Amino acid sequence: MGETNHHANQTTQKEMIYEPGTMECRILIDAKDKLMDMQVNLSTLDGTAETVQQLKEIYQDLDYMHETIRKETPYAWTNDAF
Repeated sequence: MGETNHHANQTTQKEMIYEPGTMECRILIDAKDKLMDMQVNLSTLDGTAETVQQLKEIYQDLDYMHETIRKETPYAWTNDAF
């Protein structure tokens, strides 16, 4: 039951972050989504805690890059970017 709630939260989180405004944002969002999926899948295996932590750190790096682009690109949240 807890896993179902986690999956629902993950889906909601993905829906919330998927609003690309530039090609760079689209690439970073896609990479972050894939990292989230990898973290979830790997966390079900024994002995992967360190790897999952490394993936979380990479996710945070990509998130920082994404936020930087969003702040520096005034049109990053409009459809005019494509």
